[in-house]
Amino acid sequence: MGIGVLVGLGIIVGYLLIPVVHFTWPISPFIAGYVGISFAKDRTDSPSIRGLKYGAWIGVFSLAVFILIALALISVLDIGSNKVAFVWILVAILTLYSGSMSALGAMYAALKSEKNEVDTSEGPQIEPIKKTSAILLRLGHSTFCWFIYVRQECCRKFNDCSVCISNGS
Repeated sequence: MGIGVLVGLGIIVGYLLIPVVHFTWPISPFIAGYVGISFAKDRTDSPSIRGLKYGAWIGVFSLAVFILIALALISVLDIGSNKVAFVWILVAILTLYSGSMSALGAMYAALKSEKNEVDTSEGPQIEPIKKTSAILLRLGHSTFCWFIYVRQECCRKFNDCSVCISNGS
């Protein structure tokens, strides 16, 4: 899990440092969890436990990174004593956010990979397009049968099918 955590932390810091992707930093912990959990070799736990462990490790390492960034900001920018508390509150919030979002991303990736493993072990599945086509075919068949039933009722009512055909019923 160590390599996956480092990959995830690299994604988070990379999104923070690259100017073009600054606006996407809020989703970077989720992406870090989604990508980073694939490097974890231990798959004995459930996906939720793996995601929580991964999120906790990301939280610990991101806390260290955010503390270093906060110390650098406090020393370089000469922040007043009344704003120092705000910086540390921000460090705590960003740490919790990074840990929880990376845990969610890791859980999603773990559940998705587990589902793919189950699907491939069950043999070939009907593709979604074929399922949709089958549903539409059944729906069309039902509509056609209803149309035939209405036409037959019309023919019985008027004793003349030409009336039903000309009326379009």
